[in-house]
Amino acid sequence: MAKGSIQIMISFIIIFVASFSLLYVFDSLNQISMKCEKGYKLEICNLLKGFTFVGLIVLLLIGGLIGIIATVAYILFSTLSK
Repeated sequence: MAKGSIQIMISFIIIFVASFSLLYVFDSLNQISMKCEKGYKLEICNLLKGFTFVGLIVLLLIGGLIGIIATVAYILFSTLSK
């Protein structure tokens, strides 16, 4: 294998796992919001009304994106230094 190809493969695996876990969290939040719309009496329905739910989604997107970028950049730059 070429120099650094293992680190690049690890970077792609990290991107895949992080993206999949973010999609899982968003799907769970979507299922909760659908239950709240159908009229289920859940405690979380009162906590996630209005801007709180939108703010949570935005923070997850930004945090996930920054985490993925930072992890991949670290792996790729650490490969270049060897």
